Amino acid sequence: MVRSDHSDIRLNLQAKWKSLTSIVEPEAERGSMTTSQDINRLGEVAVNIDDDYRNRRSPFKEVFGVTTPITDQLESRRDKALFLTLTTSLNRQRDAERLYSKFERLWYDEHWIFDPETLIEDHTFDELAALFKEEGTRYGTKDAEVWYEISRTLYREFDSDPMNLFEQFDYNRQQISEYVVKASGDTRFFKHGRLFPALRGDKIRPVWLRLISRQVHPLGQMDGADVAVDTHIREITNKILGRTYTDSAADKQNIREFWRRVCEPHDIMPIEIDGPLWYIHRDWDTWGRRYLQRKLREKGLELGEVKSTDVSEPLIPERTRYETIDEWIDAVSTQTKTDKTILRAVVNALD
Repeated sequence: MVRSDHSDIRLNLQAKWKSLTSIVEPEAERGSMTTSQDINRLGEVAVNIDDDYRNRRSPFKEVFGVTTPITDQLESRRDKALFLTLTTSLNRQRDAERLYSKFERLWYDEHWIFDPETLIEDHTFDELAALFKEEGTRYGTKDAEVWYEISRTLYREFDSDPMNLFEQFDYNRQQISEYVVKASGDTRFFKHGRLFPALRGDKIRPVWLRLISRQVHPLGQMDGADVAVDTHIREITNKILGRTYTDSAADKQNIREFWRRVCEPHDIMPIEIDGPLWYIHRDWDTWGRRYLQRKLREKGLELGEVKSTDVSEPLIPERTRYETIDEWIDAVSTQTKTDKTILRAVVNALD
């Protein structure tokens, strides 16, 4: 037991305890709804929004996807997979609608760039680079290098057909994802032998796999696929929470983890809400704000007032869940990475 006349030690321990417990917002001071209730209701909102999006209901009926109208016109799964795989590899730091529209035209005008065998055997990289320069792709030669490298990988490893890649892993999304990230070998342009440049990235990869799963062939075990945090996803998250997340790596991770928490208890994956959220924010001033506000209010939520703690912050386990004080101290120590001796002294001092 810490002696009561050791006031300096007691104050230090009280401060330590305050710093730990301040992580959890007291429910009594948070109004009529707790953080967990807000998150659960937002999950219900996400399910309803995804249902509107999947079934092409208004307002998504008018803006449903950039790629779906394109792939609907392609005959085979191989064609759809090639278009989505190669074009999506360039979907970074540029307007997605303009990108897919441009390459839809090229599918018919310059189809050779979409057939890995034809590109590698009958054409040269310089021809591809010249075409990309002529078309004004944002990164010109760099875009051509990404396209050529992925085409070369498909030609050499998968008989020029992405479907062979998916089939090799039994259409298991997680295994495909892990392979694309780690795959290395003989490459022409990229260091470390990266066989799927750009496509292996944390932003592009989940978008690509979502498109494949929805428009080409269902990919199993999609649980855990994160949202692709770009400007639209970051800003709509800020608007929902009343936060000021930035473009920092830490904030991006907080956003990914936040949407995991929202989606986990419900029959929906984070990446599934990525598409509709993107369109809602893109068209924020015309219909996005009004639509999202209505969906939130149906569940008793208000825009900018959804309560959430950053999931990277440790939460204090409830005392009532443990039979003894020692078991609880063990749990708190594990969760907060705090020495058990300090925790025990805090408890004794405040007893």
